[in-house]
Formats: sequence, structure tokens, C-alpha cells
Amino acid sequence: MNCGKLQFGSLVVDGISYYHDLNHRPRQASQAEEETVEEIPRTFRTYSTSLEEKITWKCKSLVVGTGRYRSLPVMDEVKAEARRRKIRLLIVLTDEALEILIREPEQTNAILHVTC
Repeated sequence: MNCGKLQFGSLVVDGISYYHDLNHRPRQASQAEEETVEEIPRTFRTYSTSLEEKITWKCKSLVVGTGRYRSLPVMDEVKAEARRRKIRLLIVLTDEALEILIREPEQTNAILHVTC
């Protein structure tokens, strides 16, 4: 994942500009799957990370980038589900989430809030 500059309302990943929050799933070394970055449509966003979202749980770590000002809360149900699945849940600012994705690309999925 080659991340460009995070700006209010946009993030550049692998040369593509995204204007909505993102779900990121890395390429699995043991599978033929490719890395995916999917926008979360604004009509779906409930202004919190909840189990209603399409969370890819097939990972060792899930990083939630809460924006530059911690604007995206993470519901307790998501925290409980991560514990139940024995997945390391990191809730950090989006800038820090991007650094974690670069440092730990294998087995780390992410939800990235880019709008504030």
C-alpha cells in the first residue's frame, strides 16, 4: 500500500484519490487475493464504526483510523467482536493508522476515516 498525503476529505492510495472513508484489506501471501481498498459510501456511514458496516475480520489486526480529530467513534460492539475473534484492535488517528499499515502490512485490515 503506497499512501499519499491525507488531506481533509481525501486520501491518495496507490495513486488513486479517495473521497470517502475506506476499508482496506491487504493481499494475503498464501492466497491469490489482491489488496483491496473500498470506499464506504456516505449514505451508509452512520458516523461511527459499528457491526452494521462491512468489516473484514479475516486478519490478525484491525486498525481503525478515527480521522485527524478522533471524529469517528468505535462502538463497544465492535470492540467486543474483536475480542471474541481474538483480533488485535487498534483505534488511532488516521495518520497513525496509515503508519501502522506501512509498518505491518501483512494480516492488518483497516477502516480509515478521511473526512475530518
